[in-house]
This record gives sequence, C-alpha cells and structure tokens, in this order.
Amino acid sequence: ISAADVYQSMLEIVQELHQLKEHWKIQRKIEAPIFVAGKNPSDVYENAWRASYLLDGLVGAITPSDVFRNALYVQQDLKQINQVMKVSIPQTMPEDRADRTIGPKDVLIESFKNLYRVSSFERKIGIPPFIPPEFPHGKITPSQPYDVLSMLLAELARVKLHLRINSIPKVVDLPEGKTPGDVLTQIHFIGKNLESLAQ
Repeated sequence: ISAADVYQSMLEIVQELHQLKEHWKIQRKIEAPIFVAGKNPSDVYENAWRASYLLDGLVGAITPSDVFRNALYVQQDLKQINQVMKVSIPQTMPEDRADRTIGPKDVLIESFKNLYRVSSFERKIGIPPFIPPEFPHGKITPSQPYDVLSMLLAELARVKLHLRINSIPKVVDLPEGKTPGDVLTQIHFIGKNLESLAQ
C-alpha cells in the first residue's frame, strides 16, 4: 500500500463529504489547508484516526459486534494462509465469553500483541515486517481494536499476495449482542494461530 493509494482514498472521502454537504445544503466553505512538509505515515494515520472518530458521530460508533466480525475476517485469511504454509493450528473455534469485566482496553492490548506476531511471521517468510504504531492514550473505545484488526487484515493481504493466495473472504453477517469478552476470546484464538505461523 503506497502513499499514492492512501492519497487517492482520502480524495474519494473528501469528494463524498462534499456530496453530503450539498445534500444537506451546507453552504459554509472550508479554507484550503496549508501544505505541511516532512510528515510520515504515522502522522497520516493519526489524522485518519481523528477523522474516523468524527465520522462515528455521523454513522454511529463502532460496537463490539463490529470488532467481532472483523476478527472473523482475520480468521478466514489465517485459515487460507495456514493451508498454504501447511501449519497445524487449533481448528476448534473458541466459545464466546460474555465476561462483563472485560473492556475495550483489554481487547486492544491483545490486538496489539497480534500486530507484533504478524510482524514476526512476515520476517520469517521474507517480507518487510509491519511496524506497529504507538499504543493510543486516553479513553479506549471499540473503534481502536477495530482499527487494529483492520491493520492486521491489511498485513495478511500482503502475506497472501506474497504467498500467491488469490481469494476473497466470504461476507460475514454482523452478529448481535457481542461483548468485549466475546471479542477477546476471538483475539486470543487469532494470537495462537499467528504464533503457530511465526514459529
């Protein structure tokens, strides 16, 4: 994924937002932002993350059920990678755990561990490893684990490209009523799979 890809995505988002403003008859114009040199991908990611929170206000916040579904997409990719790599992994899906004491921060911590695990696996198969961003500060909501799982999906897409796996994941319906505890169970399962691949 190149800077040009990210730039194109941002242009498309801006165009869609202009259409929304026209639809809602918002006349106020924004000033063109000044060009700031010397920014790196982490700076771009931080701004994109902020924009994501602003969009949450329009479409509704990410829920544990959204994060749970993202985890299922990760597991689909891992299953295909394991078949190609001929790595034996636990095939039994874990039971959901509706533990009310578990929160988004617990899920985020384990999700970040999986970013480091996928980096180890990338080193093993000879592709440039992903460098995880800094752990966020402040209040943690389901949006952050969702974003981390999206990063993981992007890295698994790189792995699949390297391994010449050409497949599209099956669409997963949004489950209802999932809790952070349910999500954490899936994140642990993903971690075991990645550890098996990285060994």
